[in-house]
Order: sequence, then C-alpha cells, then structure tokens
Amino acid sequence: MKKVHITMIHDVVCSWCPIGYRNLSRAIEVVSEEVQAGVNFLPFELNPRMAGTGEGITEHLMHRTGMTRVQVLASRENLLAKGKEAGVNFNFSNRTHYYNSFNAHCLMHYAETQGKQSALNEVLIEAYFSQGVDISNIDSLITLCDQVGLNKSDARTGLESGQWASAVREKQRRVERLELGSVPAFIVNGEHLVSGSNSVDFFVRYLQRVEGLEQPAEMIDCQHSAF
Repeated sequence: MKKVHITMIHDVVCSWCPIGYRNLSRAIEVVSEEVQAGVNFLPFELNPRMAGTGEGITEHLMHRTGMTRVQVLASRENLLAKGKEAGVNFNFSNRTHYYNSFNAHCLMHYAETQGKQSALNEVLIEAYFSQGVDISNIDSLITLCDQVGLNKSDARTGLESGQWASAVREKQRRVERLELGSVPAFIVNGEHLVSGSNSVDFFVRYLQRVEGLEQPAEMIDCQHSAF
C-alpha cells in the first residue's frame, strides 16, 4: 500500500480550513484501500494582533478587505453552501467573532505530542464554527480537553505558563518561509505544496497520483522537510 504524509497549514479561525480538511479526510477514506495517509498540522495566524475580546466577523472583514456589509453577507452565502457540501456546520448566530488563535494552536501542539491532534482539530471545528466558543480563552479550551482525552491539568499548566509558545513560534517561522498568501495549504510528503480548500475529487486524484514514501507515513520527519 502506498504511504503518504500530509501536513496541513491552517488557522483555527479560518473558515475555509475546515472545508479543506473535511474534503481531504473524505478523499483519504475514498482511497483507503490503496493509500495510507497520515495527517498533522502546522499553525498559521490570520489575525495575530487580534485583541483578547476578539472582533465582530462582519466588521472585521469590512475593515480588512474594503467590502461593504452587503458584499460580506453575499460572500457568506457561498461559504455556507461550500460548508454544507463538506459537512461543516457554520452557525453565524453563534459564531459572531474572530478571536486570537494562538492559545488554540498551543493546545494543538500539546495534542500532537499526545497523538490526538486530528481529534482536537475536529473538536475545535465544532466548538468554534458551530458553537461560537471563544477559542482564545484558556478556560474555554480546557473544557474541550475531555472530548479528546487530553489531561486538563497538564493542558492548563501548559497554556497558562506559555510552555508551548516557543515550539509554536518555531513552527510558525517554518510556515513563514513558504510566503503563503492564504490558508489552508498542504505539504505532501515533505516536498509538494498544495494550496486551497480543494474538492474531494481533486484530493482523490492527487493522492492517487502522488509518489508514495519509502517509510511509514506516520514516521516522516516534517521538521526536516523541503519546506
């Protein structure tokens, strides 16, 4: 069986990231009899200077992009349609704000050390995009730990002390070298960069034609990849 490793570059508050992730996940299921795929994540912050209280989504997009309120709401309809197709429930009645995502990326780093990164990503998708949870708030993040079996005491200590901050910053520096204009993006087998929340069919075709690894997918050292 061909072995492939995929590193997804994402932000926890990026609306198109869960769409790309779900489409990739579905593609991996489609080709599961011919491709063994491992997935991990690298952090990207869309709004690294976002204040602790966050900012209303519509107002933030109007300020950042120059769009009118009508244009922002029209673009939201396209997002909702793509989200529904991918199985992502965007609830803008609950999800009203963008938040600083650094603490969530730190928790994702801790989850990676425990072999629970993909599981936490799924929980964060539901918590933020469907429930509108403030994922910058440490208490809010700690409440999510039980859902994936993370030790809440260790998670709180790590987040409050900044234990994982330097590791996350180092990951971000690796991402910065790619000079990405947007996320999601995917590093395949440490060599190939794929950008965008592509369709299931796109990912299926890509996984079928990409050359496999000689080592097990879960063992590739992405820290020493070409990126």
